[in-house]
Amino acid sequence: MKVAQNRFSCDERKEMITIIFRVDIVNKKQYEESENFKEIIINIPKSDYELEKDFEYLGLDYNNLSIQDTHVVSCEVIDREHLNYSKDFSKEISKIIERANENGYTTPFNEIVELYRCIKDFKFEELEKASAILVSRSSDIKHMQDAIKYMKSIDCFELYCVDSDKEFAKKLIYNAEIDIEDVIDYADLSKLGRDYIYDKNIDRTDYGYLEQQQDLIEEQTENESVEDEEDEELE
Repeated sequence: MKVAQNRFSCDERKEMITIIFRVDIVNKKQYEESENFKEIIINIPKSDYELEKDFEYLGLDYNNLSIQDTHVVSCEVIDREHLNYSKDFSKEISKIIERANENGYTTPFNEIVELYRCIKDFKFEELEKASAILVSRSSDIKHMQDAIKYMKSIDCFELYCVDSDKEFAKKLIYNAEIDIEDVIDYADLSKLGRDYIYDKNIDRTDYGYLEQQQDLIEEQTENESVEDEEDEELE
């Protein structure tokens, strides 16, 4: 069965590219039936003319590819602006290709192009989130189509950039994502009370805790009172 072509538009080739895929592809039939198979490494996005030449080398017609024609041996994801984080994402993509092989699936070129289309415009934060999703949902991602499904649904997830449970709780409170009544059950209220008493110079009494919130009212002398009345009359 032939599949729709994932051709790259002129706009995709002309725009400033930061994310590229470096893909190692083989002719699937040759790969499965012989030790002598054609293999090529290409970068995407790439012009249709160049891709036609690449697939001609593999003995395939780029304009009439089916999902049974190609197998991706490896795929390196490179974000030129955030190399470290693209390495993490790339590592997870490699694991998916390996898991697919173990589960009896191959990874066709068409699916890699579809994955590229999903993430090519990802900003730094989205690439981080994507890596987190691939790691946390690895047991559900058996092959590339599963990964594509999650990448298309990336807005269904929220990534909190914190590195401890305590910082995560602070983020929830700051963002008003948790009610204060729920916080009270987890807070060290005794320490909070002691610190507040110290900071505000509050006195403990038999009647309760006494806080002075304003300066004392100074009583005026008789002369000061008369002067104030005269000033008011002049005004």
